[in-house]
Amino acid sequence: MTGCPVRISYPILLVAFGVLGAGGEVSTAGVECVEELGVPNYTHLARRSMGTGGTIVAQITVGTKGEAAGILTSGSDRDLEEEVRLFLVHQTKYRPQCAGRRLELTFTFLLKGEAEATPPIWVRFRPPSTLIIVSRPKKLDIN
Repeated sequence: MTGCPVRISYPILLVAFGVLGAGGEVSTAGVECVEELGVPNYTHLARRSMGTGGTIVAQITVGTKGEAAGILTSGSDRDLEEEVRLFLVHQTKYRPQCAGRRLELTFTFLLKGEAEATPPIWVRFRPPSTLIIVSRPKKLDIN
């Protein structure tokens, strides 16, 4: 993977994320289950997607050691789904006392503007549980 992961710490998560209750409904209770979230970057994997981006919904089950015990994703593109899964497994920490609980997060990827050699990346939050990852297309390196 290229680029630096963006991290969102626990205090921000208090307003950011919902947790799925026993009936599958999204609630704001249990936000304390996430200690640190690695936000997907626009790596080569995400840039391989259908061109302009897409939206991925992830349901994460917290494991007994604070890991992601299970992740179900659905969305518009397999490469973007894999990008989200990789960050939720390798760049996100969960609280072990939340074992068995399920979180639902939405990630929207957008490519806008003119191509650049080293495109910037912006991450925006939209309550209650959506992260929007925006970048510009990457210029092809023909050297």
